[in-house]
Amino acid sequence: MSEQSGSHLGMMIAEQAERYRGQDQLALRHRVSGEWEELTYEGLGALAQQAARALVALGVAEAAPLDAAMEFGGGSPLVGIFSANRMEAVAVDYACALCRAVAMPLYPALSTPDFDYIMAHSGVKLLLVDDWTRYRKVLALLKEDENLEHIIVIDPEVRLKKDPRMMSWADFLAQGEGEELKAETNRRFQRSSPDDIAALNYTPGTTGEPKGVLLTHRAMLAAAGVIGRAGMPQADEIRLSLLPQALPFERASCYLAHMGGARVDLCHDAEAIPVCLQESQPHYMNSLPRMWEKIHSALLMGMELAKGYRQRFFRRAMATGAQYRKYLREDKNISPWLNFRYMVAHQFLLIKIQATFGGRLKQCCCVGAALEPVVEEFFISAGIDLLPAYSLTEYPAASVATPGEPGFGACGAAAADIKITKEQEIWLRGAAAAVGYYRDPALTIRNFDKKGWFKSGDRGLTDAHGQVTVLGRMARALFLTPGGHAMAPEQIEKRLKGDYYIEDISITPAAGGGICAQIVPNFDGLKFYFSQQGKSHPDHAAMLNDPEVLLLYYRRWHAAVPEIKDIELVILSDPFTVEGGELNPLLLKKVPSA
Repeated sequence: MSEQSGSHLGMMIAEQAERYRGQDQLALRHRVSGEWEELTYEGLGALAQQAARALVALGVAEAAPLDAAMEFGGGSPLVGIFSANRMEAVAVDYACALCRAVAMPLYPALSTPDFDYIMAHSGVKLLLVDDWTRYRKVLALLKEDENLEHIIVIDPEVRLKKDPRMMSWADFLAQGEGEELKAETNRRFQRSSPDDIAALNYTPGTTGEPKGVLLTHRAMLAAAGVIGRAGMPQADEIRLSLLPQALPFERASCYLAHMGGARVDLCHDAEAIPVCLQESQPHYMNSLPRMWEKIHSALLMGMELAKGYRQRFFRRAMATGAQYRKYLREDKNISPWLNFRYMVAHQFLLIKIQATFGGRLKQCCCVGAALEPVVEEFFISAGIDLLPAYSLTEYPAASVATPGEPGFGACGAAAADIKITKEQEIWLRGAAAAVGYYRDPALTIRNFDKKGWFKSGDRGLTDAHGQVTVLGRMARALFLTPGGHAMAPEQIEKRLKGDYYIEDISITPAAGGGICAQIVPNFDGLKFYFSQQGKSHPDHAAMLNDPEVLLLYYRRWHAAVPEIKDIELVILSDPFTVEGGELNPLLLKKVPSA
Protein backbone atom coordinates (compact mmCIF):
# COMPACT_ATOMS: atom_id res chain seq x y z
CA MET A 1 0.00 0.00 0.00
CA SER A 2 1.58 3.29 -1.12
CA GLU A 3 1.67 6.39 1.08
CA GLN A 4 -0.64 8.23 -1.33
CA SER A 5 -3.21 5.40 -1.41
CA GLY A 6 -3.22 5.47 2.38
CA SER A 7 -4.77 8.94 2.30
CA HIS A 8 -7.16 8.82 -0.67
CA LEU A 9 -10.03 6.35 -1.06
CA GLY A 10 -9.98 6.21 -4.84
CA MET A 11 -6.26 5.54 -4.95
CA MET A 12 -6.59 2.88 -2.27
CA ILE A 13 -9.29 0.85 -4.03
CA ALA A 14 -7.64 1.27 -7.45
CA GLU A 15 -4.36 -0.02 -6.03
CA GLN A 16 -6.06 -2.99 -4.36
CA ALA A 17 -7.95 -3.88 -7.54
CA GLU A 18 -4.65 -3.88 -9.43
CA ARG A 19 -2.89 -5.85 -6.70
CA TYR A 20 -5.45 -8.66 -6.89
CA ARG A 21 -5.95 -8.58 -10.67
CA GLY A 22 -6.60 -12.09 -11.99
CA GLN A 23 -7.08 -13.50 -8.49
CA ASP A 24 -10.23 -14.70 -6.74
CA GLN A 25 -9.64 -12.55 -3.64
CA LEU A 26 -13.10 -11.48 -2.46
CA ALA A 27 -13.69 -7.87 -1.47
CA LEU A 28 -17.44 -7.91 -0.80
CA ARG A 29 -20.41 -10.18 -0.22
CA HIS A 30 -24.07 -9.51 0.53
CA ARG A 31 -27.17 -11.71 0.91
CA VAL A 32 -29.93 -9.28 0.00
CA SER A 33 -31.75 -11.97 -2.02
CA GLY A 34 -31.27 -14.66 0.64
CA GLU A 35 -28.16 -16.10 -1.03
CA TRP A 36 -24.65 -14.69 -0.79
CA GLU A 37 -23.49 -12.77 -3.86
CA GLU A 38 -19.86 -11.72 -4.13
CA LEU A 39 -17.39 -9.36 -5.77
CA THR A 40 -13.64 -9.84 -6.07
CA TYR A 41 -11.29 -6.89 -5.63
CA GLU A 42 -10.82 -6.79 -9.38
CA GLY A 43 -14.61 -6.90 -9.87
CA LEU A 44 -15.20 -4.15 -7.29
CA GLY A 45 -12.58 -1.97 -8.96
CA ALA A 46 -14.16 -2.46 -12.38
CA LEU A 47 -17.69 -1.80 -11.07
CA ALA A 48 -16.56 1.36 -9.26
CA GLN A 49 -14.83 2.59 -12.44
CA GLN A 50 -17.96 1.93 -14.51
CA ALA A 51 -20.14 3.72 -11.95
CA ALA A 52 -17.71 6.66 -11.82
CA ARG A 53 -17.98 7.13 -15.60
CA ALA A 54 -21.77 6.92 -15.35
CA LEU A 55 -21.80 9.65 -12.71
CA VAL A 56 -19.73 11.89 -14.98
CA ALA A 57 -22.08 11.13 -17.89
CA LEU A 58 -25.10 12.15 -15.79
CA GLY A 59 -23.58 15.53 -15.01
CA VAL A 60 -22.25 15.04 -11.49
CA ALA A 61 -19.76 17.87 -11.09
CA GLU A 62 -16.18 17.67 -9.91
CA ALA A 63 -15.96 18.92 -6.32
CA ALA A 64 -14.71 22.50 -6.22
CA PRO A 65 -13.18 24.07 -3.09
CA LEU A 66 -15.63 25.20 -0.43
CA ASP A 67 -16.53 28.89 -0.43
CA ALA A 68 -17.23 31.20 2.52
CA ALA A 69 -20.79 29.87 2.75
CA MET A 70 -19.44 26.30 3.13
CA GLU A 71 -20.81 25.38 -0.30
CA PHE A 72 -19.17 23.93 -3.41
CA GLY A 73 -18.56 26.39 -6.21
CA GLY A 74 -19.90 25.39 -9.63
CA GLY A 75 -22.25 22.44 -10.14
CA SER A 76 -23.28 19.92 -7.50
CA PRO A 77 -20.77 17.12 -6.83
CA LEU A 78 -23.15 15.34 -4.45
CA VAL A 79 -24.25 11.73 -4.94
CA GLY A 80 -26.95 10.62 -2.51
CA ILE A 81 -26.82 6.97 -1.41
CA PHE A 82 -30.07 5.96 0.29
CA SER A 83 -29.59 2.26 0.76
CA ALA A 84 -29.17 -0.60 3.17
CA ASN A 85 -25.75 -2.28 3.21
CA ARG A 86 -25.19 -3.78 -0.22
CA MET A 87 -22.39 -4.09 -2.76
CA GLU A 88 -23.77 -1.60 -5.29
CA ALA A 89 -23.86 1.16 -2.65
CA VAL A 90 -20.24 0.46 -1.66
CA ALA A 91 -19.20 0.54 -5.33
CA VAL A 92 -20.86 3.94 -5.82
CA ASP A 93 -19.12 5.26 -2.70
CA TYR A 94 -15.77 4.29 -4.25
CA ALA A 95 -16.96 5.61 -7.63
CA CYS A 96 -17.37 9.06 -6.12
CA ALA A 97 -13.73 8.97 -5.02
CA LEU A 98 -12.64 7.95 -8.54
CA CYS A 99 -14.33 10.92 -10.24
CA ARG A 100 -13.87 13.57 -7.49
CA ALA A 101 -17.56 13.57 -6.60
CA VAL A 102 -18.81 13.69 -2.99
CA ALA A 103 -20.69 10.71 -1.56
CA MET A 104 -23.70 11.56 0.58
CA PRO A 105 -24.67 8.34 2.37
CA LEU A 106 -28.02 8.45 4.18
CA TYR A 107 -29.16 6.25 7.03
CA PRO A 108 -31.60 3.66 5.63
CA ALA A 109 -33.90 4.04 8.65
CA LEU A 110 -34.27 7.83 8.31
CA SER A 111 -37.64 9.15 9.42
CA THR A 112 -39.69 10.84 6.71
CA PRO A 113 -39.25 14.36 8.19
CA ASP A 114 -35.46 13.92 8.47
CA PHE A 115 -35.21 12.51 4.94
CA ASP A 116 -37.24 15.41 3.54
CA TYR A 117 -35.10 17.91 5.46
CA ILE A 118 -31.80 16.44 4.23
CA MET A 119 -32.93 16.35 0.62
CA ALA A 120 -33.99 20.00 0.77
CA HIS A 121 -30.92 21.18 2.69
CA SER A 122 -28.38 19.34 0.52
CA GLY A 123 -29.94 20.13 -2.84
CA VAL A 124 -28.64 16.78 -4.11
CA LYS A 125 -29.43 16.13 -7.77
CA LEU A 126 -28.64 12.41 -8.09
CA LEU A 127 -29.89 9.79 -5.64
CA LEU A 128 -29.20 6.05 -5.50
CA VAL A 129 -32.02 4.04 -3.88
CA ASP A 130 -31.91 0.33 -3.12
CA ASP A 131 -35.46 -1.02 -2.76
CA TRP A 132 -39.14 -0.29 -2.35
CA THR A 133 -38.80 0.70 1.33
CA ARG A 134 -36.65 3.71 0.45
CA TYR A 135 -38.11 4.23 -3.04
CA ARG A 136 -41.58 5.02 -1.70
CA LYS A 137 -40.11 7.83 0.46
CA VAL A 138 -38.57 9.26 -2.68
CA LEU A 139 -41.90 9.01 -4.52
CA ALA A 140 -43.63 10.92 -1.74
CA LEU A 141 -41.05 13.69 -2.11
CA LEU A 142 -41.00 14.00 -5.90
CA LYS A 143 -43.61 16.75 -6.18
CA GLU A 144 -41.83 18.86 -3.57
CA ASP A 145 -38.20 18.36 -4.61
CA GLU A 146 -37.17 20.49 -7.57
CA ASN A 147 -33.49 19.57 -7.28
CA LEU A 148 -33.60 15.85 -8.04
CA GLU A 149 -32.65 15.12 -11.65
CA HIS A 150 -31.72 11.42 -11.48
CA ILE A 151 -33.06 8.60 -9.29
CA ILE A 152 -31.28 5.27 -9.72
CA VAL A 153 -33.03 2.21 -8.29
CA ILE A 154 -30.92 -0.88 -7.61
CA ASP A 155 -33.59 -3.54 -7.03
CA PRO A 156 -34.86 -4.81 -10.42
CA GLU A 157 -38.12 -5.92 -8.74
CA VAL A 158 -39.16 -2.31 -8.08
CA ARG A 159 -41.61 -1.03 -10.70
CA LEU A 160 -40.34 2.37 -11.71
CA LYS A 161 -42.74 5.25 -12.08
CA LYS A 162 -42.94 6.65 -15.62
CA ASP A 163 -40.75 9.62 -15.00
CA PRO A 164 -37.68 10.69 -17.03
CA ARG A 165 -35.72 11.02 -13.80
CA MET A 166 -36.10 7.31 -12.97
CA MET A 167 -33.41 4.85 -14.01
CA SER A 168 -32.63 1.21 -13.26
CA TRP A 169 -29.20 0.11 -12.01
CA ALA A 170 -28.46 -1.61 -15.32
CA ASP A 171 -29.38 1.52 -17.30
CA PHE A 172 -27.25 3.63 -14.97
CA LEU A 173 -24.17 1.49 -15.58
CA ALA A 174 -24.81 1.62 -19.32
CA GLN A 175 -24.32 5.40 -19.15
CA GLY A 176 -20.65 4.78 -18.37
CA GLU A 177 -19.65 3.50 -21.81
CA GLY A 178 -17.34 5.43 -24.11
CA GLU A 179 -13.69 6.36 -24.45
CA GLU A 180 -14.23 10.08 -23.88
CA LEU A 181 -15.98 9.37 -20.58
CA LYS A 182 -13.12 7.12 -19.59
CA ALA A 183 -10.60 9.84 -20.43
CA GLU A 184 -12.53 12.56 -18.56
CA THR A 185 -12.96 10.38 -15.48
CA ASN A 186 -9.24 9.61 -15.53
CA ARG A 187 -8.38 13.32 -15.82
CA ARG A 188 -10.51 14.04 -12.77
CA PHE A 189 -8.85 11.23 -10.87
CA GLN A 190 -5.40 12.59 -11.69
CA ARG A 191 -6.39 15.91 -10.09
CA SER A 192 -7.43 14.16 -6.85
CA SER A 193 -6.00 15.20 -3.51
CA PRO A 194 -6.25 13.65 -0.02
CA ASP A 195 -7.75 16.97 1.09
CA ASP A 196 -10.68 16.71 -1.34
CA ILE A 197 -14.06 16.34 0.35
CA ALA A 198 -14.90 12.62 0.27
CA ALA A 199 -18.28 12.66 1.96
CA LEU A 200 -21.13 14.81 3.16
CA ASN A 201 -22.40 12.90 6.17
CA TYR A 202 -25.52 14.07 7.93
CA THR A 203 -25.60 13.51 11.68
CA PRO A 204 -28.30 11.14 13.00
CA GLY A 205 -30.19 14.09 14.47
CA THR A 206 -29.77 13.06 18.10
CA THR A 207 -29.90 16.64 19.42
CA GLY A 208 -31.99 18.36 16.74
CA GLU A 209 -32.12 18.61 12.96
CA PRO A 210 -29.44 16.60 11.09
CA LYS A 211 -26.30 18.59 10.34
CA GLY A 212 -24.27 18.10 7.16
CA VAL A 213 -20.67 17.21 8.08
CA LEU A 214 -17.89 17.51 5.50
CA LEU A 215 -15.17 14.85 5.70
CA THR A 216 -12.04 14.63 3.55
CA HIS A 217 -10.36 11.51 2.19
CA ARG A 218 -7.51 12.16 4.61
CA ALA A 219 -9.93 12.29 7.56
CA MET A 220 -11.72 9.07 6.63
CA LEU A 221 -8.51 7.10 6.18
CA ALA A 222 -7.03 8.65 9.34
CA ALA A 223 -10.12 7.30 11.13
CA ALA A 224 -9.47 3.90 9.56
CA GLY A 225 -5.95 4.05 10.95
CA VAL A 226 -7.25 4.74 14.46
CA ILE A 227 -9.57 1.73 14.24
CA GLY A 228 -6.63 -0.32 12.98
CA ARG A 229 -4.77 0.23 16.25
CA ALA A 230 -7.13 -2.35 17.78
CA GLY A 231 -6.42 -4.86 15.02
CA MET A 232 -5.72 -4.85 11.29
CA PRO A 233 -7.78 -7.36 9.26
CA GLN A 234 -5.61 -9.58 7.09
CA ALA A 235 -6.26 -10.93 3.60
CA ASP A 236 -7.59 -14.25 4.94
CA GLU A 237 -9.97 -12.60 7.43
CA ILE A 238 -13.56 -11.34 7.35
CA ARG A 239 -15.23 -8.19 8.61
CA LEU A 240 -19.00 -8.33 8.98
CA SER A 241 -20.66 -4.95 8.48
CA LEU A 242 -23.77 -4.82 10.70
CA LEU A 243 -24.13 -1.07 11.17
CA PRO A 244 -25.26 1.23 8.34
CA GLN A 245 -22.54 2.35 5.95
CA ALA A 246 -23.85 5.89 6.50
CA LEU A 247 -22.12 5.79 9.90
CA PRO A 248 -18.59 7.14 9.26
CA PHE A 249 -17.04 4.77 11.84
CA GLU A 250 -18.55 1.76 10.06
CA ARG A 251 -17.46 2.95 6.64
CA ALA A 252 -13.93 3.66 7.89
CA SER A 253 -13.81 0.14 9.37
CA CYS A 254 -14.64 -1.32 5.96
CA TYR A 255 -12.01 0.87 4.30
CA LEU A 256 -9.53 -0.55 6.79
CA ALA A 257 -10.51 -4.11 5.85
CA HIS A 258 -10.05 -3.33 2.16
CA MET A 259 -6.67 -1.76 2.87
CA GLY A 260 -5.63 -5.12 4.32
CA GLY A 261 -7.13 -7.17 1.48
CA ALA A 262 -9.79 -8.67 3.76
CA ARG A 263 -13.37 -9.58 2.81
CA VAL A 264 -16.29 -7.44 3.94
CA ASP A 265 -19.64 -9.21 4.34
CA LEU A 266 -22.58 -6.79 4.33
CA CYS A 267 -25.64 -7.38 6.51
CA HIS A 268 -28.57 -5.48 5.00
CA ASP A 269 -31.19 -5.98 7.72
CA ALA A 270 -31.14 -6.22 11.52
CA GLU A 271 -33.37 -9.29 11.35
CA ALA A 272 -30.70 -11.07 9.30
CA ILE A 273 -27.96 -10.55 11.91
CA PRO A 274 -28.18 -14.05 13.48
CA VAL A 275 -27.99 -15.73 10.06
CA CYS A 276 -25.17 -13.45 8.89
CA LEU A 277 -23.16 -14.17 12.03
CA GLN A 278 -23.42 -17.93 11.53
CA GLU A 279 -22.79 -17.92 7.79
CA SER A 280 -20.12 -15.22 7.70
CA GLN A 281 -18.24 -16.35 10.84
CA PRO A 282 -16.48 -12.98 11.06
CA HIS A 283 -13.22 -12.09 12.75
CA TYR A 284 -14.13 -8.40 13.14
CA MET A 285 -17.30 -6.35 13.38
CA ASN A 286 -18.82 -3.26 14.98
CA SER A 287 -22.12 -2.99 16.83
CA LEU A 288 -24.17 -0.86 19.14
CA PRO A 289 -23.90 -1.80 22.83
CA ARG A 290 -27.59 -2.74 22.92
CA MET A 291 -27.00 -6.06 21.14
CA TRP A 292 -24.49 -7.16 23.78
CA GLU A 293 -26.64 -5.86 26.65
CA LYS A 294 -29.63 -7.92 25.52
CA ILE A 295 -27.59 -11.09 25.05
CA HIS A 296 -25.90 -10.54 28.41
CA SER A 297 -29.21 -10.12 30.25
CA ALA A 298 -30.68 -13.21 28.53
CA LEU A 299 -27.64 -15.32 29.50
CA LEU A 300 -27.80 -14.14 33.10
CA MET A 301 -31.51 -14.87 33.26
CA GLY A 302 -30.81 -18.37 31.94
CA MET A 303 -28.18 -18.81 34.65
CA GLU A 304 -30.64 -17.71 37.34
CA LEU A 305 -33.13 -20.32 36.12
CA ALA A 306 -30.50 -23.06 36.05
CA LYS A 307 -30.44 -25.27 39.08
CA GLY A 308 -27.79 -26.82 41.25
CA TYR A 309 -24.52 -27.71 39.60
CA ARG A 310 -25.39 -25.97 36.27
CA GLN A 311 -25.66 -22.60 37.96
CA ARG A 312 -22.52 -23.19 40.01
CA PHE A 313 -20.59 -24.29 36.89
CA PHE A 314 -21.70 -21.18 34.97
CA ARG A 315 -20.48 -18.89 37.73
CA ARG A 316 -17.18 -20.73 38.17
CA ALA A 317 -16.55 -20.95 34.42
CA MET A 318 -17.08 -17.21 33.95
CA ALA A 319 -14.87 -16.46 36.97
CA THR A 320 -12.16 -18.70 35.52
CA GLY A 321 -12.48 -16.95 32.15
CA ALA A 322 -12.18 -13.56 33.86
CA GLN A 323 -9.05 -14.60 35.75
CA TYR A 324 -7.46 -16.18 32.67
CA ARG A 325 -8.05 -13.11 30.48
CA LYS A 326 -6.86 -10.80 33.28
CA TYR A 327 -3.57 -12.71 33.50
CA LEU A 328 -3.18 -12.49 29.72
CA ARG A 329 -3.77 -8.73 29.76
CA GLU A 330 -1.30 -8.20 32.56
CA ASP A 331 1.24 -10.62 31.03
CA LYS A 332 1.23 -12.75 34.18
CA ASN A 333 2.27 -16.37 34.35
CA ILE A 334 -0.67 -18.76 33.91
CA SER A 335 -0.34 -21.78 36.16
CA PRO A 336 -1.05 -25.30 34.88
CA TRP A 337 -4.04 -25.49 37.22
CA LEU A 338 -5.57 -22.24 35.89
CA ASN A 339 -4.87 -23.37 32.33
CA PHE A 340 -6.64 -26.69 32.98
CA ARG A 341 -9.66 -24.97 34.55
CA TYR A 342 -9.85 -22.59 31.60
CA MET A 343 -9.75 -25.49 29.12
CA VAL A 344 -12.72 -27.08 30.93
CA ALA A 345 -14.63 -23.78 31.07
CA HIS A 346 -13.93 -23.15 27.39
CA GLN A 347 -14.98 -26.62 26.29
CA PHE A 348 -18.29 -26.70 28.14
CA LEU A 349 -19.43 -23.04 28.23
CA LEU A 350 -17.26 -20.33 26.70
CA ILE A 351 -17.10 -21.94 23.28
CA LYS A 352 -20.92 -21.96 23.20
CA ILE A 353 -21.07 -18.23 23.90
CA GLN A 354 -18.48 -17.63 21.16
CA ALA A 355 -20.49 -19.78 18.74
CA THR A 356 -23.38 -17.30 19.01
CA PHE A 357 -21.21 -14.89 17.02
CA GLY A 358 -19.90 -17.39 14.49
CA GLY A 359 -17.09 -18.88 16.58
CA ARG A 360 -14.17 -16.85 15.15
CA LEU A 361 -14.88 -13.33 16.41
CA LYS A 362 -11.66 -11.69 17.55
CA GLN A 363 -13.05 -8.31 18.47
CA CYS A 364 -16.04 -6.04 18.20
CA CYS A 365 -15.91 -2.27 18.51
CA CYS A 366 -18.95 -0.82 20.31
CA VAL A 367 -19.99 2.65 19.16
CA GLY A 368 -22.93 5.00 19.46
CA ALA A 369 -23.40 4.79 23.22
CA ALA A 370 -21.49 3.87 26.35
CA LEU A 371 -20.98 0.18 27.10
CA GLU A 372 -21.69 -0.94 30.66
CA PRO A 373 -18.36 -2.17 32.13
CA VAL A 374 -19.95 -5.34 33.55
CA VAL A 375 -21.13 -6.30 30.03
CA GLU A 376 -17.69 -5.63 28.56
CA GLU A 377 -16.01 -7.71 31.28
CA PHE A 378 -18.49 -10.58 30.83
CA PHE A 379 -17.79 -11.06 27.12
CA ILE A 380 -14.06 -10.51 27.47
CA SER A 381 -14.14 -13.28 30.09
CA ALA A 382 -15.90 -15.42 27.49
CA GLY A 383 -13.06 -14.84 25.03
CA ILE A 384 -14.56 -12.02 22.92
CA ASP A 385 -12.82 -8.64 22.98
CA LEU A 386 -15.47 -5.93 23.21
CA LEU A 387 -13.74 -2.64 22.52
CA PRO A 388 -15.60 0.58 23.37
CA ALA A 389 -14.93 3.32 20.82
CA TYR A 390 -15.57 7.05 20.83
CA SER A 391 -16.94 8.23 17.51
CA LEU A 392 -18.81 11.25 16.24
CA THR A 393 -19.86 12.20 12.73
CA GLU A 394 -17.52 15.21 13.00
CA TYR A 395 -14.67 13.02 14.28
CA PRO A 396 -15.29 9.45 13.05
CA ALA A 397 -12.72 7.75 15.29
CA ALA A 398 -11.44 9.73 18.25
CA SER A 399 -10.40 6.73 20.32
CA VAL A 400 -10.76 2.95 20.32
CA ALA A 401 -9.92 0.63 23.19
CA THR A 402 -7.28 -1.96 22.35
CA PRO A 403 -7.02 -5.52 23.69
CA GLY A 404 -5.08 -5.64 26.91
CA GLU A 405 -5.76 -2.10 28.13
CA PRO A 406 -6.40 -1.88 31.89
CA GLY A 407 -9.90 -1.62 33.30
CA PHE A 408 -13.33 -1.64 31.68
CA GLY A 409 -15.69 1.05 30.40
CA ALA A 410 -13.16 3.46 28.84
CA CYS A 411 -12.81 4.05 25.10
CA GLY A 412 -9.03 3.70 25.05
CA ALA A 413 -6.40 6.39 24.80
CA ALA A 414 -7.32 9.27 22.49
CA ALA A 415 -5.82 9.07 19.01
CA ALA A 416 -6.25 12.84 18.74
CA ASP A 417 -5.26 15.85 20.76
CA ILE A 418 -7.84 15.95 23.53
CA LYS A 419 -8.82 18.62 26.02
CA ILE A 420 -11.39 18.39 28.81
CA THR A 421 -12.80 21.81 29.72
CA LYS A 422 -13.73 22.81 33.25
CA GLU A 423 -17.36 22.02 32.31
CA GLN A 424 -16.13 18.50 31.35
CA GLU A 425 -16.78 19.02 27.63
CA ILE A 426 -14.53 16.95 25.36
CA TRP A 427 -12.59 18.92 22.73
CA LEU A 428 -10.74 17.11 19.94
CA ARG A 429 -8.15 18.04 17.33
CA GLY A 430 -6.42 15.86 14.75
CA ALA A 431 -6.26 14.39 11.25
CA ALA A 432 -9.66 12.65 11.43
CA ALA A 433 -11.60 15.86 12.10
CA ALA A 434 -14.22 17.22 9.70
CA VAL A 435 -13.64 20.55 7.98
CA GLY A 436 -17.02 21.94 9.01
CA TYR A 437 -20.74 21.94 8.26
CA TYR A 438 -22.23 22.14 4.79
CA ARG A 439 -24.05 25.42 4.14
CA ASP A 440 -23.62 26.47 7.78
CA PRO A 441 -20.56 28.71 8.32
CA ALA A 442 -21.96 30.03 11.62
CA LEU A 443 -22.18 26.54 13.14
CA THR A 444 -18.74 25.73 11.75
CA ILE A 445 -17.24 28.76 13.53
CA ARG A 446 -19.11 27.89 16.74
CA ASN A 447 -18.01 24.23 16.89
CA PHE A 448 -14.52 24.47 15.34
CA ASP A 449 -12.28 27.13 16.85
CA LYS A 450 -9.39 28.91 15.11
CA LYS A 451 -6.83 26.55 16.64
CA GLY A 452 -8.54 23.51 15.13
CA TRP A 453 -10.34 22.26 18.25
CA PHE A 454 -13.70 20.58 17.69
CA LYS A 455 -16.14 21.12 20.57
CA SER A 456 -17.86 17.76 20.77
CA GLY A 457 -20.85 18.56 22.98
CA ASP A 458 -20.03 15.40 24.95
CA ARG A 459 -19.28 15.29 28.64
CA GLY A 460 -16.28 13.13 29.58
CA LEU A 461 -13.02 12.64 31.39
CA THR A 462 -9.60 11.05 30.99
CA ASP A 463 -7.74 8.91 33.51
CA ALA A 464 -4.08 8.60 34.49
CA HIS A 465 -3.48 6.31 31.48
CA GLY A 466 -4.98 8.87 29.08
CA GLN A 467 -8.04 6.70 28.46
CA VAL A 468 -11.26 8.49 27.54
CA THR A 469 -14.56 7.87 29.29
CA VAL A 470 -17.66 9.47 27.77
CA LEU A 471 -20.30 10.33 30.38
CA GLY A 472 -23.06 11.72 28.16
CA ARG A 473 -24.24 14.74 26.23
CA MET A 474 -23.73 18.25 27.59
CA ALA A 475 -27.29 19.04 26.50
CA ARG A 476 -28.67 16.68 29.16
CA ALA A 477 -28.83 18.01 32.71
CA LEU A 478 -26.98 16.20 35.48
CA PHE A 479 -28.87 14.78 38.46
CA LEU A 480 -27.61 15.09 42.02
CA THR A 481 -27.85 12.11 44.36
CA PRO A 482 -28.74 12.73 48.04
CA GLY A 483 -25.02 12.34 48.74
CA GLY A 484 -24.22 15.24 46.40
CA HIS A 485 -22.76 13.11 43.58
CA ALA A 486 -23.61 14.26 40.05
CA MET A 487 -24.85 11.58 37.64
CA ALA A 488 -25.45 11.96 33.91
CA PRO A 489 -28.77 10.56 32.64
CA GLU A 490 -26.84 8.21 30.34
CA GLN A 491 -25.03 6.72 33.35
CA ILE A 492 -28.37 5.87 34.94
CA GLU A 493 -29.84 4.49 31.72
CA LYS A 494 -26.74 2.36 31.18
CA ARG A 495 -27.23 0.59 34.51
CA LEU A 496 -30.80 -0.39 33.67
CA LYS A 497 -30.52 -1.24 29.97
CA GLY A 498 -29.08 -4.65 30.77
CA ASP A 499 -32.08 -5.57 32.90
CA TYR A 500 -33.96 -8.57 31.51
CA TYR A 501 -37.33 -6.92 32.20
CA ILE A 502 -36.47 -3.62 30.47
CA GLU A 503 -36.47 -3.17 26.70
CA ASP A 504 -35.54 0.51 26.81
CA ILE A 505 -35.47 3.45 29.20
CA SER A 506 -35.32 7.23 29.00
CA ILE A 507 -34.34 9.43 31.95
CA THR A 508 -35.67 13.01 32.00
CA PRO A 509 -36.30 15.67 34.64
CA ALA A 510 -39.69 15.21 36.29
CA ALA A 511 -42.22 18.02 35.97
CA GLY A 512 -42.10 18.80 39.69
CA GLY A 513 -38.35 18.29 40.01
CA GLY A 514 -36.40 15.09 40.49
CA ILE A 515 -36.19 12.23 38.01
CA CYS A 516 -38.73 10.70 35.65
CA ALA A 517 -37.91 7.27 34.22
CA GLN A 518 -39.89 6.21 31.16
CA ILE A 519 -39.60 2.44 30.80
CA VAL A 520 -40.47 0.30 27.80
CA PRO A 521 -41.02 -3.19 29.24
CA ASN A 522 -39.62 -6.39 27.82
CA PHE A 523 -42.99 -8.12 27.53
CA ASP A 524 -41.41 -11.55 27.16
CA GLY A 525 -39.67 -10.89 30.46
CA LEU A 526 -42.94 -9.82 32.10
CA LYS A 527 -44.70 -12.89 30.75
CA PHE A 528 -42.01 -15.06 32.30
CA TYR A 529 -42.21 -13.11 35.59
CA PHE A 530 -45.94 -13.69 35.90
CA SER A 531 -45.64 -17.36 34.89
CA GLN A 532 -43.28 -17.85 37.83
CA GLN A 533 -46.08 -16.54 40.04
CA GLY A 534 -48.67 -18.80 38.45
CA LYS A 535 -50.41 -15.86 36.72
CA SER A 536 -51.19 -15.23 33.05
CA HIS A 537 -52.55 -12.25 31.13
CA PRO A 538 -54.26 -12.29 27.71
CA ASP A 539 -52.33 -9.30 26.30
CA HIS A 540 -49.83 -6.56 27.02
CA ALA A 541 -52.47 -4.14 28.25
CA ALA A 542 -53.64 -6.63 30.88
CA MET A 543 -50.05 -7.13 32.03
CA LEU A 544 -49.54 -3.40 32.49
CA ASN A 545 -52.79 -3.10 34.44
CA ASP A 546 -51.50 -5.55 37.02
CA PRO A 547 -50.36 -3.47 40.05
CA GLU A 548 -47.42 -5.87 40.51
CA VAL A 549 -45.76 -4.42 37.39
CA LEU A 550 -45.04 -1.03 38.94
CA LEU A 551 -43.75 -2.67 42.11
CA LEU A 552 -41.46 -4.91 40.02
CA TYR A 553 -39.90 -1.94 38.24
CA TYR A 554 -39.44 0.01 41.45
CA ARG A 555 -37.54 -2.98 42.84
CA ARG A 556 -35.42 -3.22 39.67
CA TRP A 557 -34.68 0.51 39.87
CA HIS A 558 -33.58 0.44 43.50
CA ALA A 559 -31.37 -2.61 42.87
CA ALA A 560 -29.60 -0.86 39.96
CA VAL A 561 -29.59 2.76 41.21
CA PRO A 562 -29.62 2.62 45.01
CA GLU A 563 -28.27 6.19 45.25
CA ILE A 564 -31.53 7.68 43.96
CA LYS A 565 -34.76 6.66 45.67
CA ASP A 566 -37.14 9.51 44.84
CA ILE A 567 -38.25 8.85 41.27
CA GLU A 568 -41.32 8.93 39.08
CA LEU A 569 -41.76 5.76 37.01
CA VAL A 570 -43.79 5.77 33.80
CA ILE A 571 -44.38 2.37 32.20
CA LEU A 572 -45.01 2.70 28.45
CA SER A 573 -47.15 0.39 26.37
CA ASP A 574 -45.46 1.21 23.05
CA PRO A 575 -41.75 1.08 22.10
CA PHE A 576 -39.65 4.06 21.13
CA THR A 577 -39.53 4.40 17.32
CA VAL A 578 -37.81 6.40 14.59
CA GLU A 579 -41.03 7.66 13.03
CA GLY A 580 -42.35 8.50 16.50
CA GLY A 581 -39.37 10.83 16.95
CA GLU A 582 -37.90 9.13 20.03
CA LEU A 583 -35.09 7.31 18.18
CA ASN A 584 -32.55 8.43 15.63
CA PRO A 585 -31.91 6.26 12.51
CA LEU A 586 -29.26 4.29 14.43
CA LEU A 587 -32.08 3.31 16.81
CA LEU A 588 -30.43 5.29 19.60
CA LYS A 589 -32.56 7.62 21.70
CA LYS A 590 -32.62 11.26 20.79
CA VAL A 591 -31.76 13.71 23.54
CA PRO A 592 -35.13 14.34 25.26
CA SER A 593 -36.28 17.91 25.64
CA ALA A 594 -36.32 19.09 29.22
